[in-house]
Amino acid sequence: QLIDEVPKIISKSSLLSKVSIRSYKDYQSSETSTEPLETSSAGSSESASVTAVLPNEIEKPVDTNEEWPNIAWLVTFPNSGDDFTIRLLQEVSQTTTASNYGNELGPRHSTIPHVSYSDSGPYRNNDLPFPEHYIVSKTFCANTCINCHAPFIHENWEFLHSCAEGYHVLDDSGKTIVRYDPWIVKKAVHLMRNPLDNIVARFVWANTRNHQLPEKDWKYKNNRDGLAQWCRELNDEFAKTEKRWVIPEIATNAVTVPCFGAFHQYAYWHNKIFEIFEQNDIEAITVHYDDYSSDMETTAKKLCDFLNLPFTHQPPKFLLEDYERFFSKDDIPKISAFFKAVSSQHTWVELRRYLPLSPIWDDTFATLGSVVSPYYGNWPAIALLMSFPNSGTFFITHLVQKASGTATATNYANELGPRYYIIPNVAHSKDGPFRASKRPFPKSYILTKTHCGGYCSQYTECSPKSYIETAEKYIQKCTSGGKFKNDVKIIEGDDILVTKYNQNEAKKLCHLIRNPFDNIVARFHYAFKKHRLLGDTDKWNFTYDKQGFRKWCQLSDSLFTAEEVQMYPPDVFAAAQSVPCHGEFYQYVQWHNHAFQTARQLAIPSSVFHYEDNYYDMENTASQLFAFLELPPNIGVMPEFHYNVGGYLDHYSDDEINAIISFIKLIGSQETVQYMERYFIHN
Repeated sequence: QLIDEVPKIISKSSLLSKVSIRSYKDYQSSETSTEPLETSSAGSSESASVTAVLPNEIEKPVDTNEEWPNIAWLVTFPNSGDDFTIRLLQEVSQTTTASNYGNELGPRHSTIPHVSYSDSGPYRNNDLPFPEHYIVSKTFCANTCINCHAPFIHENWEFLHSCAEGYHVLDDSGKTIVRYDPWIVKKAVHLMRNPLDNIVARFVWANTRNHQLPEKDWKYKNNRDGLAQWCRELNDEFAKTEKRWVIPEIATNAVTVPCFGAFHQYAYWHNKIFEIFEQNDIEAITVHYDDYSSDMETTAKKLCDFLNLPFTHQPPKFLLEDYERFFSKDDIPKISAFFKAVSSQHTWVELRRYLPLSPIWDDTFATLGSVVSPYYGNWPAIALLMSFPNSGTFFITHLVQKASGTATATNYANELGPRYYIIPNVAHSKDGPFRASKRPFPKSYILTKTHCGGYCSQYTECSPKSYIETAEKYIQKCTSGGKFKNDVKIIEGDDILVTKYNQNEAKKLCHLIRNPFDNIVARFHYAFKKHRLLGDTDKWNFTYDKQGFRKWCQLSDSLFTAEEVQMYPPDVFAAAQSVPCHGEFYQYVQWHNHAFQTARQLAIPSSVFHYEDNYYDMENTASQLFAFLELPPNIGVMPEFHYNVGGYLDHYSDDEINAIISFIKLIGSQETVQYMERYFIHN
């Protein structure tokens, strides 16, 4: 047991940048590891016998430089376009790139200055200038051998470290595995290719390579018949050695799918990539190789913007090889259904652009134990309704449902109560979001409620440590929510599980803003009702009026002075002393600052809506919202909008109103203050 736990215990130490994980386990029988993770600089056809060594075992020194830019991985399944992507980045930016596989440099490594980030890599590809911010390093991670049949299931921590594994620059044999610390990696580009083309490209690459090597017993012709033969033999071997790693019902029916062993390896690899990026908070984007053909300039600019690279030169010419001819028309629906069954939700979202589904084959896998729950259906794209709590979320979702006749969604399945168990296709994935009604799906975008982060749900007892957070943490919480632990029915006292789906699922943002003076009072009203509902009258002794609100503010303002001195900047702390409920207003302004930053960082279409506009011109407000969500014109009845025309300004004195306005201007971003200006005019 100790031997199994050692790699986990030291997984974050620098030692793991020096030696293969599996060598620890192999110490039980020998002093040297002879079987590392299956990693290949080009998707090698066999798993070679290798030795994990410490850098001081390499006799010649390597020219290293600790002043490299930050490392960004180019994570790519072999033969999915890594060489072209490296060339593209070098040509448009006129800066260098890197690779985990120093052995690919050959003799030219001695002519490249500062060739290595460390003795264990990554390795600079040429003597072009370093980028200023991020240098991309190519990696294939684990599970990429093309003709080996060992089970390829790995723990996520093991898979993560395999992405930092490669071959030493001074090793001509390609058998000396080294590994650097994966925690130095700040960003990642996840490159994906049409799986049909990718698997055929691997076959063609292996065919070309192995026919050039007389010692290789490679019997397959470089055509459709040769691929079919190779696939049949892979499938037979997979059924013998790896079938136990797949859900039994899927494995039983997979025999009808050509090359299902190779396709399963492809899907599993991409599943793991999405998992390790999300679990380790690695900032990543997904780029499709095929997009170089459809829109080269936009795709190249997307890469350069993400990596903070200059875009100063023309991209190279690109030719997309189409390999679909290697599969029959009858094969495609089987392959598509198989991919949907074995892919994670994140992987399937990216793959479905290539894989048309047939209802017949889709039903075959979906009803036979697929990893995709029968609750899940083909959802429209997700448009997040981002709102600070109690700013009108309920009314906006109610408006969309009634006027458009279509469903909305939420990150918070636990709020649905028993409805969760009777709504068809209730979940986009096991981690949400969740369909909020039985109404039909909209065709394009489904409005999805989220409060993101940076606020307290405890209201009165709310420490600055609970609500002050970075924009990065805030963004992560925009796709977080909750659901009941029991997935069949609600059980009294049932735990609520925290859920989180990939932020790349969000395709649009609706940013809802409510008058800050009204929003904070509405927070008090909600807390009042909640505590009364719970019968918590001992701790909650405020009245539902102006006096009760002011008493609540006085109490909350007095509870965390010491922490505010520590966590607020001095000028913010000084200004807060004149602001009633200053903790609540701090949360409000911080929340909207982060909301505007989220729209910029995710780089997806966004639109701002004001809650009060539903009173002054509901029809026009609804029309703008519907146009943004690509919903049809109003076909239902507009709900009634209850609005306190005078607002809740009477809950504050004139001096307090001026202090609040000054406070918002002090800590608000330029965009936040701009959208708040309409609320700063008062009598």
